[in-house]
Amino acid sequence: MPYPWMSRILWPVILSLAIAGCGVGSPPRAIAPTGIVLGTTATVRTLDPADNTGFFASNILYNTTDRLYDYKPGTTELLPQLATDFPQVSADGLTYTIPLRQGVKFHDGTPFDAEAMAFSLQRFLGAGGAPAYLLKGAIAQVRAADTYTLEIQLQQPLAFFPKLLAFTGAAAVSPRAYTMAKFQPETVVGTGPYRVVEYRPGQFLRLQAFAEYWGEAPRTPDLTVQFIASSANLLNALKTGAVDIAFQTLSPPQVRNLRQTPGDWYTVEGPGATILYASLNLQQPPLTDRRVRQALAAAIDRRLTAERVFLGQREPLFSLVPPLFPEAMPAFRQYGDGNGPLAKQLLAEAGYTP
Repeated sequence: MPYPWMSRILWPVILSLAIAGCGVGSPPRAIAPTGIVLGTTATVRTLDPADNTGFFASNILYNTTDRLYDYKPGTTELLPQLATDFPQVSADGLTYTIPLRQGVKFHDGTPFDAEAMAFSLQRFLGAGGAPAYLLKGAIAQVRAADTYTLEIQLQQPLAFFPKLLAFTGAAAVSPRAYTMAKFQPETVVGTGPYRVVEYRPGQFLRLQAFAEYWGEAPRTPDLTVQFIASSANLLNALKTGAVDIAFQTLSPPQVRNLRQTPGDWYTVEGPGATILYASLNLQQPPLTDRRVRQALAAAIDRRLTAERVFLGQREPLFSLVPPLFPEAMPAFRQYGDGNGPLAKQLLAEAGYTP
């Protein structure tokens, strides 16, 4: 899952850099955007918070919705968002009482209150969406204790429970715009700083700053996300000024090309929360044997791969948790960097001749 500090702050910051570095090019005439154009090769399966698991869609949702809690940008520090304080927890650790922010409106004008927040969480739990398991095994009941107080009953004590309320699935959505059982993949009606003006799946998404947003107004009032079929087309769109920002994804050679080619653009890089990995079918031999899987782990030279395949634009990964998170443990470092002798030894122990 994508993480909050890469979201709400991500676009405004990058947009301000793009204005200074690239200027505003000539946008595609079909959509005639008036603000910044962000080009991407990413696809969006759904914009419904109750059914979304996609990284790019989560970036959109973090900018169009709010949750009870959010993360301080660039950190793992949890902060109240639609909540005004951290929960009061009962002595048995099962009841969380959360005070809510007043004066908040959804994009359709519906007032935000405890009933709306309870509806949003109940919908997430009951609609059967792809990410529902993240909360379904934790929450027993959600109710509005009063107009601006939410009460959540857990199935069992869970010390990190507030962190689960900070991801996109736990976003507040308008009870007037959504129903309990039906997903709405092509719109989002939240309380966030941006509202969806127009969306044509696979073509473009237009966002506009929400005039009645309760928090700090975005630095970029209008944003168009242009969906582009290939990274080659995305690179060309950036160079010709058809888009102001190329975000997710240009290939490593294309990024190198931008860095080496003089022009009115520049690249920005930083820590990321996405990883690349290979999935193995553990139900089929020889991968049912742990030693074979360990041999594969030992045979991979992660540093050489990062250097030659990704041209130094990716860090070697020794954990399924990206290294920018404090929870990351480099469990695979024990296999070293391309430890051929160890890989052969493990295969021999499993009865295979390299």
